[in-house]
Amino acid sequence: MSTDGTLAIAKLIAVLSKIEGRKRLQKIVHLLGAHGHKEFNYRFVLHYYGPFSRRVALDLDFLNSAKLVKEEQRAEAYIYSATAEQAARITHFRGDDGQEPEWAGLATTFNELRIDFLEALSTYVFLYAAGHRGNKLKDFFRRIKSHLTSLFDEVAEFARTNSLLTAGTGT
Repeated sequence: MSTDGTLAIAKLIAVLSKIEGRKRLQKIVHLLGAHGHKEFNYRFVLHYYGPFSRRVALDLDFLNSAKLVKEEQRAEAYIYSATAEQAARITHFRGDDGQEPEWAGLATTFNELRIDFLEALSTYVFLYAAGHRGNKLKDFFRRIKSHLTSLFDEVAEFARTNSLLTAGTGT
């Protein structure tokens, strides 16, 4: 286990105050890594709901069992949060000064996106990083995410505008 990545996920939860759903958390971590934030350098595979990292899931389970983050199960999703005390412990373990990380604004933007858009965006970025371009990317996306094809052009523009296609590997 990489403590940098594990503590980065804890910091992400603390900075955002609340993340609704494991799928949302997975997509945010994937996109932050794709944007080039090295502390989110996880390996992702294409899964039913888009890019998925088993290591992110394991790190999240560890953080919850270590009581560094709070996990609540609600009918529709798991909710992840961190109390002020937990946030202070995370800051201490990370050895940072408690200031917002440079990725905080982008993470907030991702956290505010609709979950279907976030899934489509993360999938698009993953496919791009895997070498798919142009019509090949569009055809593959439509084949695996037929229920999200109406979002294709919008996520492609969002990915370009927010530098998600050049900085990191995304996989």
